[in-house]
Amino acid sequence: MAGPGDVAGAWAALGRQLAASRRAAGLSQERLAPLSGYSRSTVANAETGRQRVPRDFWERCDGALGTGSALARGFDELAAMRRQEHLREAAAARQARLVLGVPVADSGVLGAGAGGRADLRRVDLPPGEGAQRPVVGVGLDPPALLVGQIRQRGPTPPTR
Repeated sequence: MAGPGDVAGAWAALGRQLAASRRAAGLSQERLAPLSGYSRSTVANAETGRQRVPRDFWERCDGALGTGSALARGFDELAAMRRQEHLREAAAARQARLVLGVPVADSGVLGAGAGGRADLRRVDLPPGEGAQRPVVGVGLDPPALLVGQIRQRGPTPPTR
């Protein structure tokens, strides 16, 4: 099971693989940049794992460096790790909402149930103050605990 540190480490490892392949091909970052269609700083940042570049970058580097599809396959493995991490975070957030007794909307809208509208903001007050209900924010990086006041209103007319 991969965690956030594992994904960051995998980005750095893929970057080291890029740097080693570039050096083996006898290219500088400056010479690889135009071949990849990206800037020298993007190449440098990708090599250190600081920048998350798209698959297209890795495919172009594979072509320029003659590495087959090794770099693009590494990117694909990272993308799969990130998807798994996202699914785990979403499941944990959903579970936290259930434990806290917060309505879970199938539509994915935080705190909004059938006919409800949620006003959400980040928690700044100590727990127990005010008549607000906790909501765990899914899709936030990192997941944040939010506070929301759910107001009920009549049924929403269908949209056309």
